[in-house]
Amino acid sequence: MNTELEVATIVSNMNPGINATTDSEEVMLLQQALLWMLYDAGHLTKYPMAIGIDQPMYKRM
Repeated sequence: MNTELEVATIVSNMNPGINATTDSEEVMLLQQALLWMLYDAGHLTKYPMAIGIDQPMYKRM
């Protein structure tokens, strides 16, 4: 079992959509923070697509 890969998959698949036209900024920020924590801990080496979310908000600060 690869728990790190499972967690990375779950976090990257979080859906910030409230409805068809509105996204939750709080969920996007939470997802961003979790993805960077996983990246910094080295848990995204087998799942590099997780950090490739193409949203302006996902740029590391």
